[in-house]
Amino acid sequence: MLALLFAIAFAEEPAITLDPGLLVDLRAFVADHKQAGLQLQRIRPAARGQLLDGQVRYVVQAELAGEAPSLLDAVIQVRPIEGLSVQGGRFLVPYSRSQLTPVPKLQYHGFSPSADAERHGRDVGVQVAYDRGLADVRAGVFRAASAGGGHPLVVGRAAFDLVGEVPLDEGDVAVRPDGEDGFSVGFGARLGGDLRPSDLALLDSVGGAVDLATRLGPTRWQAEGFLRRWEDGVVQGGGYLQGSVCPVPKLELGSRVDLWRQEGVDAWTVQGLGSWYAQGHHARLSLQAQTGRVGDGEPTYSVALQPQVWI
Repeated sequence: MLALLFAIAFAEEPAITLDPGLLVDLRAFVADHKQAGLQLQRIRPAARGQLLDGQVRYVVQAELAGEAPSLLDAVIQVRPIEGLSVQGGRFLVPYSRSQLTPVPKLQYHGFSPSADAERHGRDVGVQVAYDRGLADVRAGVFRAASAGGGHPLVVGRAAFDLVGEVPLDEGDVAVRPDGEDGFSVGFGARLGGDLRPSDLALLDSVGGAVDLATRLGPTRWQAEGFLRRWEDGVVQGGGYLQGSVCPVPKLELGSRVDLWRQEGVDAWTVQGLGSWYAQGHHARLSLQAQTGRVGDGEPTYSVALQPQVWI
């Protein structure tokens, strides 16, 4: 860190760039024919930039929606050579494709239930990544899920574009329906302390993930599978399959099926989606319908209209 500050201070032309941004996601919904409302789902101001001719990059992002403002990202990334990066601070823990996709570029306005249950979110740590050509390999060490307990969490992922290139952009088919065909496969692994979503207990666990993504003409398919075993013997796992088609430019129609199982209880979710992209990912309007069922419980239903603006 001292060496970095010295290099910045004594550089002949210390160029520091600033690129402000903002993500706003509004949700008008009806659920189970009983509830209806208007929700400001995301308000995320951000500042990005670089210095030392791009060798050092930074990101700061906050969340203003919800009960209280919170800091999402505060990270410094150093790129000593092409393709190699080292970053530290608070940022997204690498695990699977959907969890590494920028939120404005998610096909749905949120993760699938299985991916959401397996995601660690953002945390404080250090990550080394190599992304060049057809390979994207990254590994990081992060603190325990809550202060005062648990082992550090070690997470890694390796992904390969086997045919063409499939960018981390779930809605790209709607913006560029004539884009390059491709097929990608990724593998993730995790070991260490984490909060279990079902009871918020801080326990050690070991888990793995696999993800597949393909683009073929105006269609796109993506699937992810997860499996994890907690230190007390509880096993959880599941996955999803989602597909979309772009019948005309800027219009995308999609569907997603998700299955999540923990301690013998199955949770099913089926979703449908229609999105209109006015300015790529910077302005879109989506109509999303969802039904689900947990175990032998009653099925649930919801319909949401969601405009998104990202600048």
